[in-house]
Amino acid sequence: MISKIRGYIIFSSEMRLFEELKSYEDFKIYFLLFGYIPEPYTTNQGVYALERGTFIRIDLTNFSAKYVKYREILKERNEDTTLNEAIENTRILFKKVILLSGRV
Repeated sequence: MISKIRGYIIFSSEMRLFEELKSYEDFKIYFLLFGYIPEPYTTNQGVYALERGTFIRIDLTNFSAKYVKYREILKERNEDTTLNEAIENTRILFKKVILLSGRV
């Protein structure tokens, strides 16, 4: 689940984090119609569920966000990359994220 509250993007895998937010009344209609609440709707106003198979890519240089489907990543994958190269690339990316976050 994801929400923007007071200029912050808040995300959680559980709705308990958002319990104090106002309830979204239309969720009852979706639940009665489909037997579940379809993405991106949730039980709270301003809180949205990510579509299955999707994640958010956040650019830390300008704080923009983009929804990305996992299958798009598979298309971008370079078949010539070895396992060791992939591991090293991941280490480098993690170091960059930590440096950009200012937590060093």
